[in-house]
Amino acid sequence: MKTTLAAALCVMASGALAQGFEGAEISAALRSPTDNLEFGNTIYSGGLEFGITPNIGVAAGFTSADGGTGYGLTGIYRLGSGTALGLFVGRDDLDAGAVDFAGVQAARTFSGIDAQAYLGAFDGDAGGGSLMGVRADFDFARAFTLSGSFDSVAGDSDSTRLAIGAAYRIGNGPQVFAELGTLNDDADTGAFITLGAQIGLGSRSGTTFDQRGLLQSLGGF
Repeated sequence: MKTTLAAALCVMASGALAQGFEGAEISAALRSPTDNLEFGNTIYSGGLEFGITPNIGVAAGFTSADGGTGYGLTGIYRLGSGTALGLFVGRDDLDAGAVDFAGVQAARTFSGIDAQAYLGAFDGDAGGGSLMGVRADFDFARAFTLSGSFDSVAGDSDSTRLAIGAAYRIGNGPQVFAELGTLNDDADTGAFITLGAQIGLGSRSGTTFDQRGLLQSLGGF
């Protein structure tokens, strides 16, 4: 199923070049607790972005992980000067049940920094609540990027995820990355490490916004 989703995304991207296609990305990662390095948690995600007008766009994406599968749509409005606003909606099919989510987000690029923030709500079989987060990526050398992110989920069970990472782009091809972080909830606190790769396509070399949803906020757990 995961291989089929990734293949379908590639086919859609190649067929959309003449229809306002602006960018696409696919990533795959392995995650493990730091106290027992067994990289058994796999996470796949991808997205496609299309421009409707120079200022308005739309993106679709998916996330697939051991904890479930998520799908989302994003409407994008560009203010200029590296600033974009977005509305997102989607659905996560989780082990604990399905949830629908929606929210707002913003992105800003300045001085080599790409920053994003989002705020949303979710409700469904797995309960209801709110989610929010921020992320910043800093290009400190031609091929190297540092990142930091914070995500919070408030509901029947409150969780927070804090992570720092680094990435290296191989020529004009894929980007390999590593991330170290902590995931805290009402019952436990644990550290994790993530290793993965991502490739971006199109004029944007990816999508304006990251994927959203409860599954993404919890990092695939």
